[in-house]
Amino acid sequence: MQSPITTVLLKLFPRGFFRAHAGLLLFLFVSILSYCFYIQVLNDILPEWSTFFHLLVTLTFVSDPIMMAIVFFVWLLYALKSWHFVAGQLQLPQHQFLRYSVTASSPVTQFKSWFVVQLVIFIPAIAYGVVAMGIGLLFGHFVVPLIIPVYITLLLALSAWVYVRLMNRVVDGGQQTFLLKLTHQWRKPLFSFTLYHLLDGQRLTFVVTKILSALTLAAMLHLFALEGLAFRTIAIGVLSIATSHAVLIFQARRFEEERMSFVRNFPLSPRLRYAHFAAVALILLLPECFWLFTMFPIAEALLHMLFSISMMMLFYGLLYGIGTNMKHYLWWVFGLFVLYFIFILYSLVPALIVLNVIISLRLFYRNYFAHSA
Repeated sequence: MQSPITTVLLKLFPRGFFRAHAGLLLFLFVSILSYCFYIQVLNDILPEWSTFFHLLVTLTFVSDPIMMAIVFFVWLLYALKSWHFVAGQLQLPQHQFLRYSVTASSPVTQFKSWFVVQLVIFIPAIAYGVVAMGIGLLFGHFVVPLIIPVYITLLLALSAWVYVRLMNRVVDGGQQTFLLKLTHQWRKPLFSFTLYHLLDGQRLTFVVTKILSALTLAAMLHLFALEGLAFRTIAIGVLSIATSHAVLIFQARRFEEERMSFVRNFPLSPRLRYAHFAAVALILLLPECFWLFTMFPIAEALLHMLFSISMMMLFYGLLYGIGTNMKHYLWWVFGLFVLYFIFILYSLVPALIVLNVIISLRLFYRNYFAHSA
């Protein structure tokens, strides 16, 4: 019989998680599926076999250790995202009653309830894992199908343990993080407030973003070692890097809207505010820009750097146009990614940079004062 604690937690967290991340889940699903389709179809599968590519991708997962590691890593990122969501929800005033009700139960009871909660949150990964296990066993691959349930169970148990720790942790509002202690005597320009929020207040999102960016760079290095990188291949990689920062840009814009709206009353021109976020985008992309300038000629690296920054500014301007609605925003990001992917195939990167700047500036100027307090 399901405990009352489990019932309450299931109503609060899994539903909210899927509602908040519906667009992101769709984006990841289509992106991974499109990537697998691109690699398999263009390199290994004959056109007349294309109807079997779903089966072949799954067989690759259950037979290739590298593909298995990639899928397991994606599941780990999914778990980290759920931790971040639950941790944020536990800080909301309307959920503070949980600290006085749930914590009255024993740690074992809390662990069991949170395990069920994470089990529901993990349904998309579990569904894919079950299908992969069935296909793997059917075709005689037994190792990975046995590892999958063990790995998922470990993730669920680890997640439940994290939630129990979060629920029973005493909140110290006066505690400063390492970054704030390190820089508390530094002079901080206005634009750095947003940057500090991303580096300190959105640490998990920042780390996950940079991991995705590093994976993209590693894939580009792998292709470069095999056969060199064409201009369009580099541009697609840069597009992926900029897109991986989309959630960070959303968090920055929401911070500006919720915590920094008073800045509109300062004697600062919209042009300067736009330049402020361009500086934030440049600082966020410094590792990737450094990599570009060490790998490619200066002119080519500069072009790709401008393209990545212009994409981030386009996402930033888009948020002024549609508002800080994550679901709508991610749908737009996904659509722009597909559209720009096609444009890059026609080597239109310089034109895209100009287009991005024009569109982002128009969206920014048109909506800058629209939500003034």
